Amino acid sequence: MEHRALVHLLCVLGVFHKGLTDLIRTQPTVMAAVGDEAILNCELLQSKDVVQVIWWKILPNGMKALISQHKKYGQDVNHAFRDKVEFTDAGLQSSSIIIRNVTEQDEGCYCCLFNIDPGDDLNATTCLQLFVRVLSGPQKQSADGLHCAVSDVEMQEHYDEFFEEVFTEMEEKYGEVEEMNVCDNLGDHLVGNVYVKFRREEDAEKAVMDLNNRWFNGQPIHAELSPVTDFREACCRQYEMGECTRGGFCNFMHLKPISRELRRELYGRRRKRHRSRSRSRERRSRSRDRRRDRERRRSRDRERSGRF
Repeated sequence: MEHRALVHLLCVLGVFHKGLTDLIRTQPTVMAAVGDEAILNCELLQSKDVVQVIWWKILPNGMKALISQHKKYGQDVNHAFRDKVEFTDAGLQSSSIIIRNVTEQDEGCYCCLFNIDPGDDLNATTCLQLFVRVLSGPQKQSADGLHCAVSDVEMQEHYDEFFEEVFTEMEEKYGEVEEMNVCDNLGDHLVGNVYVKFRREEDAEKAVMDLNNRWFNGQPIHAELSPVTDFREACCRQYEMGECTRGGFCNFMHLKPISRELRRELYGRRRKRHRSRSRSRERRSRSRDRRRDRERRRSRDRERSGRF
């Protein structure tokens, strides 16, 4: 199976899958800092006649209902979680909840259950993992020592420099990079996520082993392999069409684009390298063919002269 190296430069590590069933899209792992908010989302990929959506907390000795949305009776929140959990999307086809003031007790797995009428219930699991938040961002210092905001042009230049630095180092140290993506989300579980897709699986493994001992911008890098084989499955389709209503706090990936010039330079360089490698392979193949022809001619000459 193909793997990808996931490199997160701001101490946040996320792995994103299509969902735990073919009919539900969710995130197996959502990350949040202690004291912040966490948003959990489940979305049916096919329209169903849903009667009720229930969110459960999975406990060692069973499950505890947190909040539900019924087609007829509306919302119901477990009294113990009234100030803790609420819907951000109370739909019956797509459901999102927010957990406020996250604590260590909130860490664990949650189940979203869709009661279907008629038919079997559908459910998926997403797990909340805590991390220590590190805040950073591009700023510049003015002559009087005050920090001021960076313009859009400067921000893009700063981002392009960062992207080129990481992309180039990945290729030079570990192997050919087919694709690299950076999340533009603002949610704590996605901000700063960098995904690097290597051409060869062994290059990704080598990168993960080495990068987990590295630091970037004064912060430790966390890296791991991922079974994600298609970034499109983890991306927000509404965002790509300009229709995402969740903004930067969407639970699915919003990819930050690089400039056209940098894209041509990085990926055009790869195409040239492929052509160079192809020509090199052709030269090596022709060289082997010439050597075989020479050996055959020498063999025939030896046979004619009676020398073996």
